[in-house]
Amino acid sequence: MDKPRLIAQAESLNTPWMKLGQWLSSHPPIARRLAALLRIPVAGGLAAALGAVGIILLGVGVPVAGSIGLVKYFGPQMQAAFRPVATAAPAAAVPADERRRQVEAGILSLVQAVEQARAQGAALPVDGEALYALWRQSNAGMSEPRDAYEGGRYRYHVEDGQYRIWSQGLDPRAVEDDLYYDSRQAPR
Repeated sequence: MDKPRLIAQAESLNTPWMKLGQWLSSHPPIARRLAALLRIPVAGGLAAALGAVGIILLGVGVPVAGSIGLVKYFGPQMQAAFRPVATAAPAAAVPADERRRQVEAGILSLVQAVEQARAQGAALPVDGEALYALWRQSNAGMSEPRDAYEGGRYRYHVEDGQYRIWSQGLDPRAVEDDLYYDSRQAPR
């Protein structure tokens, strides 16, 4: 066996991946073992060690950072999805005209929050969660408006700088009984 050539291979093992493999192994590579037995110094490979640390950081850091980003982005939507929904009163318990009045008042309360924010130069809320967050800013401590027909939040849609807030009414399949506010149709 050509011991000097075998020990020379230890230098070629100074790559980030090989350094990582050495850290995770139970024993050093044969070339390093032989060099240790013959008491021949072998360079440690600082660049390889730094590269291995970089691999570990990428392997752990990127997934962790990605997970944090996903939670920040989808967190509010997930919270809204798991928030208990208030159930509407049974149809017989609340007269139809009272439920209609409640829905109209709820929609107008949301419209008022949006219009106040717009008057101060704020952009339109991008989705229903942002709409209700805006409403809570100006109505702290109050129960948020709920659709008396469905029991949940009012529906909200933004497009081309205009918005619509609506309830599907008593019959969700029929559009004739929908109650809504559409900023395209509102006088300015």
